[in-house]
Amino acid sequence: MDKFCNQYLSLCNKNYPIQISIGKKINEYMFDYKISDNQLESIILKIKELSKTDLEPYFNYVYEYKIKNEVYIRCNNTITTYTYNVIDSYMDNNYYMQHLLISIDNLPPLSTSNYDNNEEYEQMIINLNNQLDIEINKFKDYNTIKILIKKPILYNILNNYLKHIIIY
Repeated sequence: MDKFCNQYLSLCNKNYPIQISIGKKINEYMFDYKISDNQLESIILKIKELSKTDLEPYFNYVYEYKIKNEVYIRCNNTITTYTYNVIDSYMDNNYYMQHLLISIDNLPPLSTSNYDNNEEYEQMIINLNNQLDIEINKFKDYNTIKILIKKPILYNILNNYLKHIIIY
């Protein structure tokens, strides 16, 4: 993790973010992003302890459609297209870090029915002290949490957040 963070933390911006997914390592090549309701509640309490402001849960209903490395997200009557390319990644037992290249467009999808995957979920985004965005997604049967770093942050600050949120 040290090498990965030292290499990419200073390069973060909205087009080259680091995404940290919380979950469980299955093996060297597979990671399970799913977390239980109990884990979600525990992590939200830890985030509240770190936050300098009160957190009010506010969920948007999101429809997500995926074709290869493109994701179409429909939320609040707006469709946004994201193209993701993974530059580098690092996996630990409780989290998976990816340095991404993201392109954003407001183009409509090419198809209205032909997708590799489509999902519906509720989404809450928490901005933690104006340093990290924590994206909480509540699906029908499971939850996911992603931490997005969209601007440079000191490694020791990130490490303290991760130690508090994810006990690793």
